[in-house]
Amino acid sequence: MEYISSQISDLFGLIYKNLIREEADPVLLSTNSRNAVLAVLYRDGPLPMNMIGEHLRVTKGNITFLVDKLEKDGFIKRERSSNDRRKINIEITKKGAAVIENERQLRMKNISSHLEKLDSSEMDRLADAVQTIRQIIEKV
Repeated sequence: MEYISSQISDLFGLIYKNLIREEADPVLLSTNSRNAVLAVLYRDGPLPMNMIGEHLRVTKGNITFLVDKLEKDGFIKRERSSNDRRKINIEITKKGAAVIENERQLRMKNISSHLEKLDSSEMDRLADAVQTIRQIIEKV
């Protein structure tokens, strides 16, 4: 059940990123935008700001604002690339990773509590459906 809960949880971000979020949407400094930046860094590792912006489909100005605030609050840090000293990557800190891990655990616990109502046949069908949805959404 933990696997399917994890897969469903991951779908939320994928659906939001690929189907809901508009490129021109402004990003405000809210818990959601903070967690969006942290989730990208948690999942994809250290990235330059422009790549974070591409992942979230937001402007350079919005990402700069978010990164500055997140760095000040200790959730991320800037690191010079070992390959190219001119390049600065944004890296999640232990404090930032703890936020994402906690959010993910809470979301998975909530999903799992709902999934307990399903029998094994329904769980198998749901697992297949989630996999199919994931494959399709990743293409768009």
